[in-house]
Amino acid sequence: MVVEGSCGKIKVGMEPAPLPPNESARQRALDDLLILDTPDEQEFDDITALASFVCQTPMALISLVDHERQWFKSRLGVGVTELPRAISVCGHTILGDDILEVPDTLADQRFVDNPLVVGETQIRFYAGMPLHTADHHNIGTLCVADRQPRQLSEEQKSALRCLARQVVRLFDLRSRTRREQDLRRKLSSETELNRATIAYAGVPIITTDLQGIIRSFNPAAEEMLGCGAAEMIGRAAVETLQDPDELQHLADKISAEVGRTVGGGEALVWSLRDRELLTTEATYLRKDGGRVPVLLTISKLQGEAGQPFGYLAVVRDLTTVRREEREALLAARVKDVSRSAQEDFIAGRETAALMGSLLARIMEVTGSDYGFVVEVARDAGGQHRLREAAEFNAVRGEQGGRIFGPSRDAGFIRSQLEQLLAAAP
Repeated sequence: MVVEGSCGKIKVGMEPAPLPPNESARQRALDDLLILDTPDEQEFDDITALASFVCQTPMALISLVDHERQWFKSRLGVGVTELPRAISVCGHTILGDDILEVPDTLADQRFVDNPLVVGETQIRFYAGMPLHTADHHNIGTLCVADRQPRQLSEEQKSALRCLARQVVRLFDLRSRTRREQDLRRKLSSETELNRATIAYAGVPIITTDLQGIIRSFNPAAEEMLGCGAAEMIGRAAVETLQDPDELQHLADKISAEVGRTVGGGEALVWSLRDRELLTTEATYLRKDGGRVPVLLTISKLQGEAGQPFGYLAVVRDLTTVRREEREALLAARVKDVSRSAQEDFIAGRETAALMGSLLARIMEVTGSDYGFVVEVARDAGGQHRLREAAEFNAVRGEQGGRIFGPSRDAGFIRSQLEQLLAAAP
């Protein structure tokens, strides 16, 4: 058999070690460490040096058994960084759970014609301890080798086992450190993104810690309440911003529920105890003493493990909210009136009556006192003229209600819109 390695093609008469029964899972465990093909690291080189010293061998390796190769994370007395897995003695070692010792490779049928034994490396002695991961996968070995037959003492074997465990601990530490660095980078990136999102949001946003102390106060909040972030950060949000009488009323209510005295700031937090989101109305105080009715949407801020670390409040000016609601309702009612007029037109209702009815309904919906509907027409000379289709005034009836009546007969013609507007009573 011929295999390809870092030293070129190697003719192999021996049979390679069989694959472990858990080969796929073992390979995933190795890949998850992200250590293959990484640069030399002193911590690992120290271990191979110590293994060589303790075992009194000229060669020592931290060998990782990959798909088709064994790659050396650390090596002493060996010039290459990897070898084909097919000629790997370590491929045999990972099949067991303890040290594989070969006192004389020429006396072992598994290795008698191995290129590492009969070639220029001339390995005559080998001892390797599997590297067990926490989930019981043998990803490689800590091994020592010599060019003459020999055996390890029990003390040397015990030391080799201890050093192999230390290699795995270094792998775990390296992996945890890498994950923590990745997490810190991710959190840093997300924190900057969250800060930018909050800063440039078009609505006031205030964040606090679990005690309700303000940690951020975005520009929209500054504009609404007339105070800067620098003077607000570090202060108690609820006690600083909310109307004290209103807050006391909430505190009294919560105190009665829980059977003990609850402060104002605690009362709002208490309202969030069994929920992730709270929507409530409140009155906020501006720095200049003005009062702002607000709609608060408060949510818990949670870490990756689900533990809460603060609160985020989105604040909306209820004056604006209610105006928007009124405008939306008015638009919907006008749309209904228009749709009804279209249906009457399609049904063939007489135009003057239809326009008069439409105008009266629109004036009622909008609360207007005067209105008109015009259509554009051309006179005999081809000039545009405005012809009223309807013109109504609103007057008060005997009970004070609004009554709409025609100002004049439909069909009144004016040459310019300004003249028509000037005719409004």
